[in-house]
Amino acid sequence: LLQVFLVSVIQTEGKRSPIIIVPGDLGSQIEGKINKLTAPHFFCDKHSDWFTLWANDKLILPGYDECFVENAKLVYDSQTKEYHNAEGVDIRIPGFGETRSVEFLDNHGIVPYFHSFVKYFTKLGYESGKDIRAAPYDWRFAADGQLKAGYYKNLHNLIEETYQSNNKTPVTIVAHSMGGPMSMYFLTRYVEHEWKISRIKQFISLSGVFGGAVKPLKAIISGANDNIPVVKPLTLRILLRSSPSNIWLFPSPSLWSDKEILVKQPKRNYTVNDLHNLLKDMNYTNGTRMFNEMQNFTLDFTAPNLTHYCFYGTNVSTSEMLVYGDSFPDHDPDVQNGNGDGTVNLRSLMSCSKWQDSRNYKVIMKGFKGVRHFKMV
Repeated sequence: LLQVFLVSVIQTEGKRSPIIIVPGDLGSQIEGKINKLTAPHFFCDKHSDWFTLWANDKLILPGYDECFVENAKLVYDSQTKEYHNAEGVDIRIPGFGETRSVEFLDNHGIVPYFHSFVKYFTKLGYESGKDIRAAPYDWRFAADGQLKAGYYKNLHNLIEETYQSNNKTPVTIVAHSMGGPMSMYFLTRYVEHEWKISRIKQFISLSGVFGGAVKPLKAIISGANDNIPVVKPLTLRILLRSSPSNIWLFPSPSLWSDKEILVKQPKRNYTVNDLHNLLKDMNYTNGTRMFNEMQNFTLDFTAPNLTHYCFYGTNVSTSEMLVYGDSFPDHDPDVQNGNGDGTVNLRSLMSCSKWQDSRNYKVIMKGFKGVRHFKMV
């Protein structure tokens, strides 16, 4: 149903708008190349040519999560104030301008992501790499890291190239999850308005996490395993805590009040105004620094000043409050749920309503009852 609806939006007046996909968190393949002196286990490679680091099918093997985290984590250099890859590890993001590395997150076609979406539109005559393309990125970084890495310059060039090579037909940006705020930063802070309205027909967000969510709090506090049973949450927490993108997705003070408790632990409670103290109480020094850095890159709900179709799932139990016991922060909390898509809270999904009526650009919002976060693609 959603894909049929998207076709009616993208193909209007007999003209086919080229599509640029901006994926979400964990939504781009990552390739690694290793030349290290040490490894956590004997079965972890110390030397390799380029290989698929994320998503690697070895993650289903016990203990391999430690190999993965050691290779994928970021390291902060206090002298240069920059993040870099772990020593002996090179990282690259494959498939920019193509769709293959967002259709599947592995290189064996086992973990699908945008595959059904791309397949549906290619059946209608779209051609991957020509008028349906993707802009994958290193999802460990927030908007500031993308800016430094040249991602937004590359996205600008991709849109321009696609526009020119398709008879100067304005493109449609289709963004999922964290791809929503990634795209919003590009649309509101990076490009000139006149270029934007001439090259981009519209912006379509699917499950856009425009105002943050409670779920990233749990990932930072006590870890997660991203539904891979053998992955240990506290092991993956090392990677999650090293990645600024997770703190970038913390709940926004514009959407949560200082009366709403987000996290409880025996010694105190935390609202949206206490998140800095939460990180401090976890002895997460890098987290407090990241949190301060993110303040200049947090979305302020400036309108994109483009036609925006804002689609999202509703009526799925979604984390609203995390209640920890004495083992805080090293064990899973009890979770109190509210409305959302199972990952992002409804207030964040619907925060696109904040730029309705801005400069006469339409914002068309539609919720899909019972549709979970990743089912939107």
